[in-house]
Amino acid sequence: MIRITTILIYTFVTLLGCIDKTNNSKKPTRNTCSNWMNVDYLNCLKTDLPCECEKSQEFFLISIDTSNQFVALYEGRANYEHGYNNYRVISNTNLEVYEMHYSQTLLKDSIAIIGQISIKEDSLFFRETSGKLTKFILYNSDERDGYFKEHVKLLNRALETRGYDNLSTLLLSDSLKCWCNWELGGANIVFRAEKKWILERKENELYIYEWTNPPRVKTLDLKIEKKS
Repeated sequence: MIRITTILIYTFVTLLGCIDKTNNSKKPTRNTCSNWMNVDYLNCLKTDLPCECEKSQEFFLISIDTSNQFVALYEGRANYEHGYNNYRVISNTNLEVYEMHYSQTLLKDSIAIIGQISIKEDSLFFRETSGKLTKFILYNSDERDGYFKEHVKLLNRALETRGYDNLSTLLLSDSLKCWCNWELGGANIVFRAEKKWILERKENELYIYEWTNPPRVKTLDLKIEKKS
């Protein structure tokens, strides 16, 4: 087990989505993508690990895919609970998000408005139909698994800022990734090809354990075994 004392965790998340900034315009265009993070969620990541922060927010990530014409709203758990919704363009910087569902009463598809998106510079404001307004910031328009890589990069930054070795040095491994595994009850996992570790925060200390029984196939029924 590796223990690191008095560390604040500065992590970041990257997920699928798209938007183009050609000619400094924020107007969504085809074949572009963007990913947005709830500001409160980002602040949470300064002191907690991904699992603790994901479950503390209603909508904590928004991804806009203008090529496939959908908005993904991540609610409570990244890569586990999210909905793909349609949108229509109101103006260059405003979208109305809605979902289609089949009405058994009307015997046809009907539309339910979810909220409106307003984009200003690198900020996105999402107003729900209840009137609740949440601010997001643009954090990535890169590859799909950047979510895993960015966690490690910014966690390394937090370690090095405080005088500690980075994760690659501590774990003697390169090409590391990190995410929250909700299928196993919410475990913060650092991994590479065939090896995995578990991160746990206890008060002001960060503990790193080797995960000794990671499943080879997807499972919801596993007792995690780890060693110091």
